[in-house]
Amino acid sequence: MDRPIKDITDAQTLITLGPETSVRHAAAVMLEAGIGAVPVVENGKLTGIFSERDVMNRVVAKGLDTDTTIIGDVMTWTPITIGSHLSMTGALHMMQEAGIRHLPVVDGEIVVGILSARDADPRELADFGETLPYKESVLESLR
Repeated sequence: MDRPIKDITDAQTLITLGPETSVRHAAAVMLEAGIGAVPVVENGKLTGIFSERDVMNRVVAKGLDTDTTIIGDVMTWTPITIGSHLSMTGALHMMQEAGIRHLPVVDGEIVVGILSARDADPRELADFGETLPYKESVLESLR
């Protein structure tokens, strides 16, 4: 079983924030919603993604003030995205290759959801795991 991403995003309540949002407010929204990342949208378009890693690595570790620092200054700009017509296993591969845990889902220019590696079910994780040795051997042969 390899679900289309649309099946996952259709069940989500999408939360987005603007780049002028304070880090403290963004962290509170993420905590309340139980999410690890939020798409940052300006004028209806995705401009970035703000994640728990951004909070730790770009704010807390650098001693920035969470009330005065805005997420537009510490987010990941122009993140990698995926379309909702693709599969969760494909999304897992994209996340693994990019070293990320969250992937905004965009159809056209509209953000329709966000995927987390935690969205994968056990069968998708098993399928993903089975393809890794083959993928690694193909990549090695191309080097």
